[in-house]
Amino acid sequence: MAANLGILAVQQGRLPDGIALMREALERDPQLLEARFSLARALALTGDRAGALAEAERLFGQLPLDAPQRAEVTRLLAALR
Repeated sequence: MAANLGILAVQQGRLPDGIALMREALERDPQLLEARFSLARALALTGDRAGALAEAERLFGQLPLDAPQRAEVTRLLAALR
């Protein structure tokens, strides 16, 4: 629930709230990949490139090799580096 609320908060432009909610959700379940992706994007939007890069790299390592999201995460990593 916290992950969905966090993603919604980010979509509404409430970045600090969204970041806090997604971090809370990821503490409970580190495998919430959509929340980790949204967290990385939200951190990038706040200017925390190092934090965004760390989350994106962790996400990339968690994704299965055949995951269709790998291309999008690769693009995010390239933009952050």
